[in-house]
Amino acid sequence: MMNTSRASRVLLVDDDSRYLELVEMMLEGEDYVVQTECEGDRLREQALRFHPDVIVMDIMLQHQNGIDLAVQLRRTEEFEDVPIIFVSAWTGRAEQKPPRNSMRMFKPFSQTELVSAINTALRTGREIGDEHE
Repeated sequence: MMNTSRASRVLLVDDDSRYLELVEMMLEGEDYVVQTECEGDRLREQALRFHPDVIVMDIMLQHQNGIDLAVQLRRTEEFEDVPIIFVSAWTGRAEQKPPRNSMRMFKPFSQTELVSAINTALRTGREIGDEHE
């Protein structure tokens, strides 16, 4: 009997290529299909090509704010409900509210914590993080 389930697709967005390589290896070891992106301005293009089930994104990108990018991405119908997990050392300003269906993790985090957050996002689908709204 053929296995028809497909591995979950995770898009990683961070401007630190070494960090991306490390997280990519961690997640591939957990049987996720992973695509990475270092440039925030290519997020939408990469997401359209890759069709992620969940996006894991840094808040403090080199020239852009990850929350602002996520809000822009939400304007594309295909991604209005894709769960987003923000991972950052940034504690944030009170006026910078993450978009709906997102959650935050603070660096540093363990592989177990990240996998747990991704699995929660995938399991609950399109309703994570509503506690901050």
